[in-house]
Amino acid sequence: MHTFKKLLLGMVGTAFAAGMLAFMPLTSMAAGDIAINETNFPDPVLRDFLSKQDYGTDGKITSEELPNVKKIYLWDGDLTDSKGIELFPDLEMFKASGAKLTSIDLSKNTKLKILNIDDNPISSLDISMCKDLTEFRCSGTKLTTLDVSGLKALEILVLPSDLTEIKAVGCTSLNGLNADECKLQKVDLSDCTSLDWFVCRHNVITSLNVSGCTALERLECSDNKLKSLDVSGLSGLKDLVCDNNQLTGIKLDGCTALERLECYDNNFSKLDLSNCTNLKHIECSNNKLKNGTLILSSSVTDLVCENNLFTAIDFAEAKSLESLNCNNNKLNSLNVSNNTKLKYLICSETGIKTLDLSKNTGLYTLSCNHNNLTALNLDNNKKMYLMDCQFNSITSLSFPAGSGISDLACNDNKLTSIDITNAEHLVSLICHNNSLKEIDISQCAGLIRAYKEGGKTFSDDKKIVDYYVNTATSDDDGAIVDEGEEYELKFDVNTKINAESLKLDKNSAQIICGKTLTLKATPKNKSAKVTWKSSDKSIATVDKNGKVTAKMAGKVTITATASGAVGKCVITVLYKDVTNSKKFWFTPTNDLTAQGIVKGYDKQTKFKPANECTRAQMVTFLYRLQGEPEVKSSTCKFPDVKSTDYFFKPVIWAVENGITTGYGDGKFKPQNVCTRAQTVTFLWRMAGEPSPSKKKCKFSDVKSSDYFYIPVIWASEQKIVAGYDDGTFKPQGKCLRRQMVTFLYKYQRYA
Repeated sequence: MHTFKKLLLGMVGTAFAAGMLAFMPLTSMAAGDIAINETNFPDPVLRDFLSKQDYGTDGKITSEELPNVKKIYLWDGDLTDSKGIELFPDLEMFKASGAKLTSIDLSKNTKLKILNIDDNPISSLDISMCKDLTEFRCSGTKLTTLDVSGLKALEILVLPSDLTEIKAVGCTSLNGLNADECKLQKVDLSDCTSLDWFVCRHNVITSLNVSGCTALERLECSDNKLKSLDVSGLSGLKDLVCDNNQLTGIKLDGCTALERLECYDNNFSKLDLSNCTNLKHIECSNNKLKNGTLILSSSVTDLVCENNLFTAIDFAEAKSLESLNCNNNKLNSLNVSNNTKLKYLICSETGIKTLDLSKNTGLYTLSCNHNNLTALNLDNNKKMYLMDCQFNSITSLSFPAGSGISDLACNDNKLTSIDITNAEHLVSLICHNNSLKEIDISQCAGLIRAYKEGGKTFSDDKKIVDYYVNTATSDDDGAIVDEGEEYELKFDVNTKINAESLKLDKNSAQIICGKTLTLKATPKNKSAKVTWKSSDKSIATVDKNGKVTAKMAGKVTITATASGAVGKCVITVLYKDVTNSKKFWFTPTNDLTAQGIVKGYDKQTKFKPANECTRAQMVTFLYRLQGEPEVKSSTCKFPDVKSTDYFFKPVIWAVENGITTGYGDGKFKPQNVCTRAQTVTFLWRMAGEPSPSKKKCKFSDVKSSDYFYIPVIWASEQKIVAGYDDGTFKPQGKCLRRQMVTFLYKYQRYA
């Protein structure tokens, strides 16, 4: 019995031991190992992340694996406790945005480089031990104060909306700081010498110190309570946005790189921007600026100055101005004659009575509604495609031959006549509330389509009729497949519409100087009287029988009218010595002559294509090609260029724009023949000295040491020059007039 008890107890002990082994882990813990358990990592989200990493699949992190724990990124919003990360001294990145952390201990994570705790309810944080931190994002947290002083490696910092104070002493590597929509009152970043951009819109900032931020390129501090701003000495600053503050002054000394300034909705009474020589875009609306208090540099291309106190506007110094918006100023005068590069003009609700656009030949859009204008001369504005002149007192409107106008709103004027026979691209005409008896739309295919195909609606007690077509197409689900085109014609019901054109036997023709051509018109009413008119009698005349006589080279439109119907023929008058259409210079010569860029000899009847092109002729042609812009200087530095010379202004312009420097002896030598090398160099400089994509020149006689090496490569890439059949360019070859006009034509088309 005693022996049996011993045997029984032994069997039980063996079974118990076997059972214990069955419940033990497969791996054992060694000294220094960290078990992935609830004790070390209370939060299941963190445990789950660690268990799924290569180092944690066995339920532990060994001492050998510990240095490999460098990144923890938890996008699960259920994380509530970060306890355990202090066990990872080599941790470099911790991301837990959108979680539920209320605190985090980073005192042991001294190698941390990237920290993202966006959108967590954390209200306090100490990162003073994270000396290697380069990026810290804490937007959406409950932090009200933050001290990142001494973090010399910090480069990117994004702050939370509840923040009222930021300390950044010694943050010499800080590159970008986002403090949008916080509650900051005073900001001192003078130690942040590497700061490239700082955005602090929608705060309550009254004091901003960026005096030491010499690397700053972008500063956006709009919607604050700043009364003054000093960015002087920040020579790299390019973008400054400080709108909607209480600014009365701004120090910009030394801001030579500034390109954009937005300072609208402030209290400025003066803005001197003359030293900001790279400034392009200015928006200074809703201030207290008066005549002479806004001083621009010649570099400005875009200006918005709505709702100020101007009574006269004349920004003659802004030679590069392309866009001007001066709405809602009570103006007595508006002078844009010196702004020859102007493309967009908005001057509505200013009260102006006159507007001279004769020098603005490149104007694309004009908005001058709600003024006191009685007339608008658009003869020189062929490029204009959009015009809004509603609510004025204009009595008549017409457009020049070759007009590009496509959208015209001229309702609520005093129009008694409108001539759109040259506006063949017009697709929208709004002209109700005028005194128009008749409108001839016969040359406007888009308006004819609206009139004949459009849906018809009435308004103002059936006094106004609107024809509208939209060619957009949709699929079966209503999604737009093709936006199509819109055509609209809106006018007074008592205005007669003439949509029938007068048929001519020719729509276009060429006539050599001195020759004649008789056009034939076929009106529907054969007894109707046909009248003829030339758009430029100096180029060609037309008699009562339709006989056209070519006077000098150029392009002219001959118009025939019968019973309200209109027919047109575009006549190209050819030089006597440029008549062979197979010659490579035929089209370039006639095209540039029609534009007024090149001119001929013998009262514009001969071009003399084989003549050598002089330097004087070349710069003059380039000057015309650029629209004959105004020059700054009234004197020319070259002693051999006189004020009475036809090329006087062109040479000054070429010097001011870096196109020519003259010869070493200080002369220009206008009568010297222009070489092929000089010609392409002039064109290259006029284009802004662009860098070609290729580094090697394909012409065997152009060396890398030649001053024209890069210009020739560029001109070749732009299809301006092709060279000779033997693979040479012949840079010192004399440039003939036929070559010159071809170079200019290709430059205009391709470059």
